Amino acid sequence: MALLKEGELSELKVYESICALSEEMRSLAKTGAWDQMIALEEKRRPLIEQVKAVSKRTSLKQEESGRKVDFIQRILSADTETKIWVEQRMTLLQNGFKSERRLLETYGSHA
Repeated sequence: MALLKEGELSELKVYESICALSEEMRSLAKTGAWDQMIALEEKRRPLIEQVKAVSKRTSLKQEESGRKVDFIQRILSADTETKIWVEQRMTLLQNGFKSERRLLETYGSHA
């Protein structure tokens, strides 16, 4: 998902894109597809910058504001869950490194 072209520049479309990417990132984190998740984050980051710029230039009707709030809540929820999965993975990696270091200190390296 690339940056939206100027003709398609709608604040809600950008939020919808960010939301879809965020929810897909959450799914990828759950399955441990870290490279794919990182690739999506790289696609999502410029959209976040883009929506900041678009939000300053536009005002939404009440119904649109409601949809924007819904998208933001979904994004935050997905990001929170993704963060939990990432933190769990980081803890596992750190514990693995600690165990490996203790083994090397105890038994030395065979290299």
